[in-house]
Amino acid sequence: YVMRADGSGLKRLTNVNGYDGGPFFSPDGKRIIWRRFDERGLIADVWTMNPDGTDQRQITHFGAMSWAPYIHPTGQYIIFSSNKLGFENFELFMVDIDGKTGVMTVTLKDVDNRDLWSVDIEPRPDARPGQIMAQHI
Repeated sequence: YVMRADGSGLKRLTNVNGYDGGPFFSPDGKRIIWRRFDERGLIADVWTMNPDGTDQRQITHFGAMSWAPYIHPTGQYIIFSSNKLGFENFELFMVDIDGKTGVMTVTLKDVDNRDLWSVDIEPRPDARPGQIMAQHI
């Protein structure tokens, strides 16, 4: 749902079986990112859409629980956690904003977890293919 700050203009943006939740606006306000659960609530994928509910795009197809999607402050990347590599262990993953490059496991090197969402964190250019190492900029 979206609405004006005074509570008027309530509009439902999605209408599927299952649960859609955890939405965030992109830093520029042009996209919404959220997680969509399957009907049984066992699998969740990351999706994006326009603020009016149009152009809904599925970003992940993991067959696992993808959780807490967030658009990096630069607007170039999506970072989220998933148990894709094991049910009891959630890892961080990053993909470009359109979900067109391969999903990469995030390795934090010389960065405290609390810095992850800071605007002064960027992927390191020396990361191996399929890996992004964060760095302060």
